[in-house]
Amino acid sequence: FRLASNGYFIRTDGRLYNPNPNQEAFIKSNARFVLFRAGRGGGKSAAGSQKAMFKIMEGQDGAVINPVFGDFKTSAWPEFKQWIDWDMVVPSQRHRRDDAWQPHQPFTMVFLNGAKVYCKGLKDPKSARGANINWLWYDEAASDATGMSWKIAIASVRVGKNPQAWATTTPKVS
Repeated sequence: FRLASNGYFIRTDGRLYNPNPNQEAFIKSNARFVLFRAGRGGGKSAAGSQKAMFKIMEGQDGAVINPVFGDFKTSAWPEFKQWIDWDMVVPSQRHRRDDAWQPHQPFTMVFLNGAKVYCKGLKDPKSARGANINWLWYDEAASDATGMSWKIAIASVRVGKNPQAWATTTPKVS
């Protein structure tokens, strides 16, 4: 996995990640549950992507989910794919790097070190059930009106070294 001299993943366009103190604290937190809440453009998805990539680099399986699949397609996925080290993705899945490829249903990313990442939206809370994983990134958590999807999904985070679930979200507007 390629890391910049500052220890963070390099974006596909060569841009370096330079976190602000709040982003860095979120990424480096080893807490079981972590929240990063900020306004639009606050760097939540980039920070979530960095945190996910560190878990992937360790070979840990995880999931990137959003309460709404349409939001996953326009929010988490476009940012996450910019921070993926595509040379470390199994060759048959590298086509997903291309902007012409768009997710139309849940999918799994597999890395050369064996790490798997389940990518999906949630039609209903019951669809949050899944595999045994080490980490979960729940993007736009405030869109989960009841919180039930989060509660069901975190039950899957239970294997490997330092299991973690984190959420990134824009504050709810009443």
